[in-house]
Amino acid sequence: MNQPTSPIAQPDAPKATASPPSVIWANNVLRSASVILDTETTGLHGSAEIVELAIIDMAGTVLFNQRFCPLGDIDAGALAIHGLGPQELKHEPLFADYADEIVSILVGKVCVIYNADFDVRMLKQTYAAHRLDYAWLRTVNTQCAMRIYAQSLGKNKWAKLEGGTHGALGDCIAVLELVRKMAQGG
Repeated sequence: MNQPTSPIAQPDAPKATASPPSVIWANNVLRSASVILDTETTGLHGSAEIVELAIIDMAGTVLFNQRFCPLGDIDAGALAIHGLGPQELKHEPLFADYADEIVSILVGKVCVIYNADFDVRMLKQTYAAHRLDYAWLRTVNTQCAMRIYAQSLGKNKWAKLEGGTHGALGDCIAVLELVRKMAQGG
């Protein structure tokens, strides 16, 4: 005996959709022991060095936040961006005074950086300027939040960091907020 069919359409089962890679990445990073790093520097050139460095964890806890007196001069362009000039930095410690602490925080970690190529280059240059070994950087799994974000927007490489302050700690917090937004599909 045939069963009558209902004239009311049955809803289709929800279709599983794959999350975009940026959403998967952001959720994985947020659930991990990753850290976020940002720097402010004396410039963009081959002898530029770090004048401010901050590191936070994925809960937003500040693990490191320090300014440094540079060995060299600060470019006018860099000064215009972050406002850290000789007067603001002359009584700050040298980078070398904190180099071991920075290593202990970063070694073996996943480190999320907005424009990772630049900040990793600045770390190498600053360690070298202070005649310090930077081979330990090979143990850090750096991941560029800017590239992942730009790809999620359909861009090749560059995307402006929204909410950044041009201060290392403020920019770390802006990156954390961006990662949280990306985790939600934004």
